[in-house]
Amino acid sequence: MHAYPPPAVTRFSAVVPVKSFGRGKRRLSSTLDSRARQAVAEAVALRTVDTIREAGGSPVVVTDRPTGWGPGVVVVADPGGGLDAAVAAGLAKVSTRLWVVCHADLPLLQPRDVATAVEAAAEGRPVLAPSSDGGTSLVADTRRWARFRYGPGSFHRHLSSVAHRNPVVLTRLGLLLDLDDPDDLAAVLSHPRGGWLRLALPG
Repeated sequence: MHAYPPPAVTRFSAVVPVKSFGRGKRRLSSTLDSRARQAVAEAVALRTVDTIREAGGSPVVVTDRPTGWGPGVVVVADPGGGLDAAVAAGLAKVSTRLWVVCHADLPLLQPRDVATAVEAAAEGRPVLAPSSDGGTSLVADTRRWARFRYGPGSFHRHLSSVAHRNPVVLTRLGLLLDLDDPDDLAAVLSHPRGGWLRLALPG
């Protein structure tokens, strides 16, 4: 997929919570039918996992689909209860000191985006990446968090919770653009990095 060597940094695991493909991406219903939405959600999630692997990470996928994630992926059953619960379940299976939580719906994500977050977190500061809608697309740290606060506007909640530790705010295109609505889809398909997604759409 990408020609990118894994970075020579501390080993890390990356939790990727994945919403059920059958229920996800409903805000794209005005543009895509249910079959196409499921195909897009699955393609973007699989690509996100591959990107993390290429950046040198060990993916931990929290999902209701137990198979089909490729070699070296730890799969954790989604416990239900939303994104906070899914992230907690994934982090419970992480054994590396440095961990990442990365959303699964980042179609322009590149290995360098993940590696940059890992390199910064390896120095002991928490790293947060905002999405364009005010969410939190990625978190990286070497300390365990007692609580996550996902949902609308989560970036500022997360930022406030670690403000005393001088966090790194990482703004990169691959982390800013998450795929939620028709405008996001149009932006991805028109971007040079997003041509791959057109091939994932059912004919």
